[in-house]
Amino acid sequence: MHYSNDEIHLMKSIAKNAVEFCVAENEDYVPHNIPDKLKTAKACFVTIYKNGNLRGCIGNIIPRGMLYEAIINNAVSAATRDPRFPEVTPSELKSLKYEITVLSEPLEIKYKSEKDLFEKIKDKGVIIKKSFFTAVYLPQVWEHFSSPEEFLTSLCRKAGMNGKEWKKLDLTVSTFETER
Repeated sequence: MHYSNDEIHLMKSIAKNAVEFCVAENEDYVPHNIPDKLKTAKACFVTIYKNGNLRGCIGNIIPRGMLYEAIINNAVSAATRDPRFPEVTPSELKSLKYEITVLSEPLEIKYKSEKDLFEKIKDKGVIIKKSFFTAVYLPQVWEHFSSPEEFLTSLCRKAGMNGKEWKKLDLTVSTFETER
């Protein structure tokens, strides 16, 4: 599904308003006149930047309600519950920028070799699972790595596993794409 520039602007506005109501007013944001396209069940991530640097990022991989509700919940969580950062303060609100990443449904992939795995995950969002370890990277995270090996090593570490765990070729791997 593709979103128009107006719909993307609206999604960012919903995220911004949700964070501002929460941080500055300690209130929940309730939007009005939501278009039907944002009332569909979709998963999303909300990423917050301050001066071009990551300030928070929270999302869901599986839809848990309507897209606009997920944007509100994930925006507030990114501002107040991302364990990598302190809570956003009222003085920061004017300097924040928002990015909304709407996800397609994750699909588990089967692979036979490292090369096959690399070809199937390249430039996609990736979810890895093994036992109770799990981690996810959005498609745009690829730009921070120079190779699929680096990407997978980092993703394994994010999950709490040894960085070379992916070489055993026994992970459950799912991929998804962003809807723009």
